Amino acid sequence: MSILVTGADGFLGQWVVKELVRNRLDAVAWNGPQAYDNAIDLLDRDRVLDGMKASQPRVVLHLAGASSVAQSWQDPGGAIAINVLGTLNLWQAARETNVDRFIYVSSAEVYAVDEKDIEPIKESRQCDPRNPYATSKHATEQLLGELSAQSSTKVVILRPFNIVGPGQRAGFVLTDFAREIIRVKKENRRRLLTGNLDVIRDFLDVRDAVRAYRLLCTENYQGHVFNICSGIGRPLQDVIQAMLHLAGLPQVDIQRDVSKYRPNDRPVLIGNRSALSQTIDWVPTIPWERTLTDILAYEDNNRDKL
Repeated sequence: MSILVTGADGFLGQWVVKELVRNRLDAVAWNGPQAYDNAIDLLDRDRVLDGMKASQPRVVLHLAGASSVAQSWQDPGGAIAINVLGTLNLWQAARETNVDRFIYVSSAEVYAVDEKDIEPIKESRQCDPRNPYATSKHATEQLLGELSAQSSTKVVILRPFNIVGPGQRAGFVLTDFAREIIRVKKENRRRLLTGNLDVIRDFLDVRDAVRAYRLLCTENYQGHVFNICSGIGRPLQDVIQAMLHLAGLPQVDIQRDVSKYRPNDRPVLIGNRSALSQTIDWVPTIPWERTLTDILAYEDNNRDKL
C-alpha cells in the first residue's frame, strides 16, 4: 500500500514516515516548500496534481500546514492560505487520481469549550474555534465534508490534542519548558519565566500518535472523525514541576511572564479517545515520565543550537 505523507519534513511527519517504513509500508514523503528534496508547495495547484499523478498513492495522510496557534495570530492570512487553499489543492488532486482514503489532520482547537465543563471532549462536541489557526482547520473540515459528499474517496478527519516528544520545535509548550529549564541549569539561575500555567492540557507522546496514524491509514474501519489524544488532563503547573524535578532543579522559583500569555487561551482541553481505541484497538503505551525525560534529553543534547 502506498501512503502519501505531506509535511514529511516536519516534527510529526518525520516520526510518521519512520513508523510507516519500520512496518514495511510504502511511504511517499512530500516535504514543505523550504526543503531541499521532495519539496512541494501545496499552493501550487499544478505541481500538486503532477506530484499526485506521479506517486499514485492509495492513501493520503495530510499533515502539512500552519500548526502554531501563536503564529496564526501574527499571520492569520498565511494560516488560512496553507490550511484551506493548500488542502483544497491536495484534495482535488487526490480525487482526480482516485485515492481511496484522504486523512486530514485537523486540531482539537476547533472544539467549543465550556469553562464549567471539564469532561473529556467527544467528537460529537460542538465546534467553536477561537483563534485564526483553529478557524482555518474548522473551515477546511467543512469544505472537505461538502466536497467529499459526491466522491468515492473517503475523508477521515483527525483532531489531535497536544502531540509532544523529542525534536519538536520552539513555540510548543513542552519544548519551550525544556529549553528554559536547560538555560536555567546551564546559567545556574534560580528563577524561571513561563507563560500561563493555569490551564489543563491533554498530552500524547508522538510515538503513540504515529502508531495510531499508521493504523488509521491501513485498517478497515467505519467512522470519519477521531480524536487523537491520551484522555488525561495535566495542569501545566504540575508538568513544569515534574520537568524541574527530572532536571534536578526542584527549588527553582517559577515566575509568570504575561507577555508570553496567548489570547483566548482555553482553560481546559482534554480529549476522549474512546472512539479511536474502539475502532483500531489502540491505546497509548509510552510512560509520561519517559516523554518528559526524552524531551529534556533531546533539548540538552542540542542546546548549542538553541
